[in-house]
Amino acid sequence: MGSYNNITSDNEITASFDIDVYQVIFKDDNGNIIKQEAVKHGSAATPPTDPVKVGYTFDGWSVDFSNVVSDLEVISTYKQKSYTVIFKNEDGTIIDTQTVLHGENAV
Repeated sequence: MGSYNNITSDNEITASFDIDVYQVIFKDDNGNIIKQEAVKHGSAATPPTDPVKVGYTFDGWSVDFSNVVSDLEVISTYKQKSYTVIFKNEDGTIIDTQTVLHGENAV
């Protein structure tokens, strides 16, 4: 780096830049922070271990975090588990089959 004042000879001035760094926050669907990470511009964030929610399967994250160019909030998404309930009479003949969501009632 050279002086900018009272120039009396040739000077070479080289610019120096720091890459921008952004905060990526991974949250569960209740807004609880699971992980927070500083990520350099254009880099990918590293997600935490897939979160677990009783009665649901983890379905992924709300936004892409493979090319971070700003602060980012990433929310976990889930699918509710469903189950097959088969009603049979005493001789084993199927009377009805229903798909029931976790925690709900068969009819």
